[in-house]
Amino acid sequence: MVSVSRWLPYAALTERLVMILAATSLTAALLRGADYLLLPQQEPGLSAAEAALPIRHWGALLVLGVLLAVVGYLVHRWPVTILGHALLAGIFCAFGLGEIFTGIHNIAGDELRTGIAFLCVQAVLHAELTVVAWRRWDAARG
Repeated sequence: MVSVSRWLPYAALTERLVMILAATSLTAALLRGADYLLLPQQEPGLSAAEAALPIRHWGALLVLGVLLAVVGYLVHRWPVTILGHALLAGIFCAFGLGEIFTGIHNIAGDELRTGIAFLCVQAVLHAELTVVAWRRWDAARG
């Protein structure tokens, strides 16, 4: 009989898979942040959430989240990694909701698909990576 302790939450996420997911999601966030830093200040096609702050601020926040997560991974400071991924999850959740609210008024546009992708892929992935880093921090503390 298989003991219950072998089926811990997140047991299917190996260290290698976590690093692959983290590297790809952090690369995507870094590219979006760099794009936002290089865009003109008043981009006409912004969603409701993106228009709430100047676009360069969003870019700086995305780059900051990536830097926090990467530094945390490199020096094994899990609270820093947690903060970086949580910041990115929050930003992508806001972007996703902003795209969806923008798309409600423009059904023919691409905003609904983009918003759902932000919510279901980026926000959920960074939230999951936050939980994994938290569990690693708990394990490291004993």
